[in-house]
Amino acid sequence: MEDNLISIIVPVYNVEEYLPECLDGIINQTYSNFEAILVDDGSTDASGAICDDYCLKDRRFRVFHQSNAGLGFARNTGLDNAKGAYIMFVDSDDYLTPDTVETAYTLIVSGPYDWACFGFRRVDPSGQIVYSTAEEQLGCGGTMQRELSSHDLAMVIGAKGEIVVLLAAVWNKIYKKKFIGNTRFRFADMSEDLAFNYQIFQKQGSAILCAKDLYCYRQRPGSITSAITAHKRYLEFSHRKVLLEDGILFWTDIVKKLYRMMATDRALLLGSDCYGPFLQECKLLRKQTKKEYLSAKGIPLVEKVLSLTSWHFPCIVRLFLRILGN
Repeated sequence: MEDNLISIIVPVYNVEEYLPECLDGIINQTYSNFEAILVDDGSTDASGAICDDYCLKDRRFRVFHQSNAGLGFARNTGLDNAKGAYIMFVDSDDYLTPDTVETAYTLIVSGPYDWACFGFRRVDPSGQIVYSTAEEQLGCGGTMQRELSSHDLAMVIGAKGEIVVLLAAVWNKIYKKKFIGNTRFRFADMSEDLAFNYQIFQKQGSAILCAKDLYCYRQRPGSITSAITAHKRYLEFSHRKVLLEDGILFWTDIVKKLYRMMATDRALLLGSDCYGPFLQECKLLRKQTKKEYLSAKGIPLVEKVLSLTSWHFPCIVRLFLRILGN
């Protein structure tokens, strides 16, 4: 394993329209000592053939063709075959800026860091920028770089908006492979990034954030996160609930988020096929955690009362959410 070799893992599934832009962006990086591991996850369009072509074009590219298993498990295939000392992930409908890999590598070796996080641009299907981390600078006090604290990591569990994407996503990070160790993605397509990074957070390594936009995240119709169906909403809750089993480092933050989700999700799942299983999971969760939730000092009393009360009035909550446009 080369000390400065970076393994870039690219899961691929039916993205023939965007894949060449993604792979060209990797080829044209200013940092050249990388391997690109393409995992064709059972594509039914020309994506697999495109991967083969790029492997013939550039010896730094390798491709693995497999039956469809889902995004998270395709990334696991990449991790299992990575030779680099550092790991990066790129989604196949997104693309990098020319200095992404070089800047990320410089960032992680600038101190005793186990992983590093950088900013991103959210773009529409045509490439128009609709959000920029660099412009927001995410409370960095006017600076572009700072170390990440345990408080920052806890925010990803309970917050909303771009801060969640920044910290929960794996595609805007570089990790030491040794620090990842045997950690793998546990879910196929929903909450897989959050669950993976939560395991990383639990290791309490040292991390740094650079707010510079180094990644272009394309929000497009048909992508996994483009629409929240009842099934996806149920999976999101179920996967966050599983995080409680992994340890107590962020227990309060997770349970606070889950109690917030229970009332709103119950209202929004009314009448769906997922409502019954969701209700059973909630009842079990409340039985196991209600006493600790009520005694948790990190959760305001007003929030506890609101969460527990609104749970019993899903129709009213649903009406309220509709008025708010949710």
